Amino acid sequence: SHRSLPPSIPVESIHQPSLLGPTPKTRVPKASKVRSLKEIYEKTNILASSALQSLNPQNQDAITFDPLDTFYNYMIQDHSLEDDLYLYNHDSFDTLSIQEALSGPEADSWREAMDSEYQSLMDNGTWHLVPRPVDRKLVSCKWLLRKKFNADGSISRYKARLVARGFSQVPGMDYNETFSPVLRITSFRALLATAAQFHLLVHQMDVRTAFLHGDLHEEIYMEQPPTYTSKDHPDYVCKLVKSLYGLKQSPRQWYERFTTCMSNLGYTRFQSDPNVYSRNGPHTILLLAIYVDDILILSNSDDVLSNAKSELHASFSMQDMGALHYCLGIQVLQDPTHGLIRINQQSYVESLLKKYNMSTCKGVSTPLPLSIKAKTPTSSSTMIPTFDMVAFPYANILGGIRYLVTCTRPDICFAANF
Repeated sequence: SHRSLPPSIPVESIHQPSLLGPTPKTRVPKASKVRSLKEIYEKTNILASSALQSLNPQNQDAITFDPLDTFYNYMIQDHSLEDDLYLYNHDSFDTLSIQEALSGPEADSWREAMDSEYQSLMDNGTWHLVPRPVDRKLVSCKWLLRKKFNADGSISRYKARLVARGFSQVPGMDYNETFSPVLRITSFRALLATAAQFHLLVHQMDVRTAFLHGDLHEEIYMEQPPTYTSKDHPDYVCKLVKSLYGLKQSPRQWYERFTTCMSNLGYTRFQSDPNVYSRNGPHTILLLAIYVDDILILSNSDDVLSNAKSELHASFSMQDMGALHYCLGIQVLQDPTHGLIRINQQSYVESLLKKYNMSTCKGVSTPLPLSIKAKTPTSSSTMIPTFDMVAFPYANILGGIRYLVTCTRPDICFAANF
């Protein structure tokens, strides 16, 4: 059965409570307090250790700040943006070593996650063991441990991922082209607006170990994974057959594999966004969008939607997430019967406020105070502004707010760009 296409109606309803408080006042530290900078770092967990080591009165410009740096760094990551958004919440990203994780109270959960990831690598035939070549540099690898969260902040699952350390790859030998496009946030919003207008069903699927589906064209040798060294051949190395997370060319290889699959299934790729595909019938609509390993499927027919999922299951290892409710750090509330889709980032904003100790701030009707004096982060005549900026991470906060502006809060655009 398929749904009829009704006349144009209001396409989108964006609701987001005003959670951002007033801009905090800046307190300039006295000269006698400069020696306590390390104490400020340990108390607020803000200053990077590398910046702390390079900061000294003889080198006033040792640290530079770019308000957009954090935001743009997130836009070029190789993995799911949903994971990256939670980096703002210190409770969601585990920096534990393997020894700490496996000896802590959650050891069983982390070991189960690591075993599951390793088994996926073996089932996919990601590598085979060979004697170590004498004329090639090995690529190192490590385990990344991360907790995945639900929209309400509760733990969804423990996730372990084996990643290659791409910085040890040799250009021209271990990789060549690396560029891979990702879904634009504006395209994501446009798809939701289309779904609201035409009463489309919006479902979500997740590709398990997406980057492992890409085929490598180069010869790459990697060390054996920590804690999973072969007992029969402990001195052998892994010759990669499939791409692996962390390799510089992995996003490109996965994108090429997925694009080829979509073409074989009869999808047409949009020229405006290479990560959006369509395959429409006389009375049916089928749209598909992908952000690295998160896939959105939109259709006005239950049968067409089920068929599209079956095709993806046959091509890749997929997880059906059902109706879209949380993606890219955005909570989506669907009411297809009335043609309404509401999006918000309340949990994301709350995590920002919690990280920067602003959870108790009061909401205001205007995002900027009536009078504000902007000051430069560094000064050639005094070190006080530099210490002031180090103690309060304006660049990180602005990066987080600018992503919020781009997704769901255009009403605070002027304040964020002030």
